[in-house]
Amino acid sequence: MEFNVEARKLQLENLDQFIASYKRKVENVLDTIGWNIRDTLQDNQFITCSLDPSHKVPQKAADDHIQKCALRKEGYALNEEFLSEPQQGARSIHIDDHRKIEILSAAHKTIEDFKSGWNGQDPDPKTSNRLTSTFSTDERLALYNYAIAKSIGQAKLPEFDIFSLKSKRDDGKPLTYEEKLALERDLKRR
Repeated sequence: MEFNVEARKLQLENLDQFIASYKRKVENVLDTIGWNIRDTLQDNQFITCSLDPSHKVPQKAADDHIQKCALRKEGYALNEEFLSEPQQGARSIHIDDHRKIEILSAAHKTIEDFKSGWNGQDPDPKTSNRLTSTFSTDERLALYNYAIAKSIGQAKLPEFDIFSLKSKRDDGKPLTYEEKLALERDLKRR
């Protein structure tokens, strides 16, 4: 069997070109998704999840993982449609667990055949399905009525009187009934 050094050198050059070509392709893919080779090859520091000690997650993704892990622990699937987060501000109404107990106890005393569903310990529901299964119809109505009673309504709009805008003709005489109707019709068109 004959050993050809030149053939082996040619094979090595082809192999080096092949490796360089794929290295450029990998770099392009990583650039496209915003990564780089150094950070990708570097060992990420893993931490233990505070909610489930069997989970080891990269330190960079810990906050996102903890949020998702908390939802899974409460029995939610990540593909569910979640309710919007409550807004904190001057016009928002926050009902804590103590207030819920007060509202529901008062409603239980005043409404005959009041149906209970909430055990007083369940966390606030994050989906509409969980909301309807956590609170009974009567409880949801009592909480709704409380929120409506505590909310600030919209400011009343001033009355719009078209005849106060123009009660006389250009010559100073008062408008006739037909002219008032025509004026009202024209204003409604606008």
